[in-house]
Amino acid sequence: MAAVTHPGVLEVEHLFAQGLHDSVALLSELLVSSPSIQGSDRGQLLSLMGAALLEKGETARAEAFLAQSLKHIRSSKSSKRDTSNASAIPEVNSATNIKFLLFKSRVKLDKTKEAVAIMATIPSSDRTPLMNLSLAKLHESTGAYSDAIVAYKAVLLAGILALDVVMALIRLGENSEELIGILETHRESGLQEAFPWVVDVIKGHGMAATSDHKGAVALFQQIHQNALPENVHIMAHIAEWQWKQSYLPASVAAFEAARKSDSLSLLKMDVYAHVLMSQGQEAPLNALVNDLLEISRDRPEPWLAAARLCQLRYKALFMDNPQEILQNGLSFVDKALALAPSSNEALLVKGTLLLQMDKAPLAAAAFRDAFRHSFSYAACQGLVTCFLTIGKIKEALAMSREAVENSPRNPRALTLLGSVCRRFADGNSKARVLFQNALSQDSKCMDAVFAMVDLDTAEGNFDKAIELLNRNMNDSRVDYANKKLGDVYMAAGKHIEAISAYNRALSYNAHYAPAKQALDHANNEMLGQNEEGNVNDANDGGGYGTSPEVSPTM
Repeated sequence: MAAVTHPGVLEVEHLFAQGLHDSVALLSELLVSSPSIQGSDRGQLLSLMGAALLEKGETARAEAFLAQSLKHIRSSKSSKRDTSNASAIPEVNSATNIKFLLFKSRVKLDKTKEAVAIMATIPSSDRTPLMNLSLAKLHESTGAYSDAIVAYKAVLLAGILALDVVMALIRLGENSEELIGILETHRESGLQEAFPWVVDVIKGHGMAATSDHKGAVALFQQIHQNALPENVHIMAHIAEWQWKQSYLPASVAAFEAARKSDSLSLLKMDVYAHVLMSQGQEAPLNALVNDLLEISRDRPEPWLAAARLCQLRYKALFMDNPQEILQNGLSFVDKALALAPSSNEALLVKGTLLLQMDKAPLAAAAFRDAFRHSFSYAACQGLVTCFLTIGKIKEALAMSREAVENSPRNPRALTLLGSVCRRFADGNSKARVLFQNALSQDSKCMDAVFAMVDLDTAEGNFDKAIELLNRNMNDSRVDYANKKLGDVYMAAGKHIEAISAYNRALSYNAHYAPAKQALDHANNEMLGQNEEGNVNDANDGGGYGTSPEVSPTM
């Protein structure tokens, strides 16, 4: 008697038959950790995931899963799979197929209006999920977000569990509970029956989209512990959301665990590169870049990691040819954008590199593209930095207010607004209230910690600034935090303590140029050789603040 096929595997087969390879890869990535899928079912799941990864250009990882699949198939020859319960796939007539090919051709030729017009000739009832998905992506890439939402929802209305479509809709501002309702209403079997964890996965992404990263992490940690252990999707997103709360050590630990679980996965590895850059960890970042480039050169993540490495080398080492190394970084970003034209992360990296090259107007254009594609705090922060750099204070204030309106639960958004308020006369009192509100939301938000330290230092509250820094020293980038501590001591006239702090910064990162320069300045003052100017964060380019300099969290 044939064994009954696991409903999760049937779902993946149906997605694959529809040509939804991103959906196959994402759902398989989650299912592969499920202990309930064994034998020939597991072999089939691994083979489908491998085939989908091949379509996505992740060749090395695809080969690994296909090799595992062969082992399961060979060890399960006596077990025959029953696919009689598989969902029927609607047939599409040849005229519709030809029109869809013409649609794809017009898209490749950048003839968007013609492509949309061709798709309009295909009745909605004849469009496959792949057709609706292709149309949705086209609309999203051109900024027609309302039309994109309609097309994305049409995919879900077909009753299939396309999680990548759910993520896209959440990114475009759709409510996760509403999307769960659509899936439950239009499926023959309930979500909880075959996928008891999927509702929580969707809810977690919904929380993150509203900047409730703390809640998202807590929910995904429950999934990790109770349902999907050692799952790279769950672990990588926990790491990303820890990072978005400025929990750098926790984020690094989570990313390392994700890589240990699946060393060939590229998921969120561009974000991991960003975290390592923010911590000034050149050697680990260099090793990560080499690993990623060996895995695949056909995905954007390795090239974005390489761009982050260029950014770190420029900031930390003050290279002899800084413009050259930044230009190399831009070349890597261009490669990423060629592979993924709508990559939000690529646009953010591009904007940051252009800022470092003193090209604020061009940087602002990149950040605007990122903001238009998908609201993010990082895009707002980039635009605010650009506006402050070119002296557009009112525009910076408007954008920082928009960041708070879009992410009221994000303490970093409150910090951003407070830092802009400090640019106005009598703005310090308003800034202090905003910083205090941010710290009340999250006492470990390092953006808020450093912003409050700057404010206390400016107002002569040196003891408060020093106490706040020491209390949060281990939760931040330690070299920067110690350099910041040295700056406070210098402002308080305590040169010996400042020198000690600068030396500690250099003990963590011997190449940290801002600490070197600050140490030289402190020693000169001790010797009575006062130099003009004052070494501060304007030389740093690596701080957490929201001054016109580029923050390491960008």
